[in-house]
Amino acid sequence: IQLIRFCKQTKELCFAGAKNALYYTDINNVLHKVKADRWSIGGTQHFDFPNFTKKILPKDWENIFLFSDGFQDQFGFANNKFMVGNFKKFLKKISSFSTNVQIDKMSQQFFEWKGDYTQTDDVLVVTLKKGLFTEDGSFNEEKGELVYN
Repeated sequence: IQLIRFCKQTKELCFAGAKNALYYTDINNVLHKVKADRWSIGGTQHFDFPNFTKKILPKDWENIFLFSDGFQDQFGFANNKFMVGNFKKFLKKISSFSTNVQIDKMSQQFFEWKGDYTQTDDVLVVTLKKGLFTEDGSFNEEKGELVYN
């Protein structure tokens, strides 16, 4: 699981993740990884509940990607998985496009890769662009729309 929170007072964007990292591109379209904690939310229970680390994203982020492991774990071409490295390259490649175009490109890439193979897992990708939010952290309807695919 991945959670982000925008603090209106400090204008900080905070991230906490359980086993799933967050990726973002900066103003130079460089892809960065913010590591998640290695603890999961469910599964084997521990006597002490882990404290999840809150990380503050740099102010130069331009595009944030949150996602499940379904896309990179999907089998496709020659019965191979898409893999994390290919997914990171793909995110960098599409990050300069609008969120609507990104969603279209993700869907197209996923189904081209998957081909006739059965979908093996849930697939969830969330992409956020800095320009989609106003100064107070509200969604700016003039600059974008929320799209579910």
